[in-house]
Amino acid sequence: ADVGDAMARYVDAPTRADESRDALHALFNNAHKLINETVRPSQAMTDFEYQIERMIAEKRASAEALRTALEMATKAKTKAAREGADEAVRRALGVDG
Repeated sequence: ADVGDAMARYVDAPTRADESRDALHALFNNAHKLINETVRPSQAMTDFEYQIERMIAEKRASAEALRTALEMATKAKTKAAREGADEAVRRALGVDG
């Protein structure tokens, strides 16, 4: 009886192996699907939020650089206008330098 049972197990082993393989395949497919449906949207949202925050920081830095450049240009224009007026007064008075 023991030899017969052993022979039956050996004969049925390929079928059992196929069933085990199919069960593992189904398990991994389900785990993969679960990960795709639960974790990846969260990762995508986190990545999206990071990208948006980075873009906002870059835009703020650009706006600040433009603001600084505008202030410098305004000061330069005012200074040039003032120096131009001073030069015009000097010429009108006939003063050199």
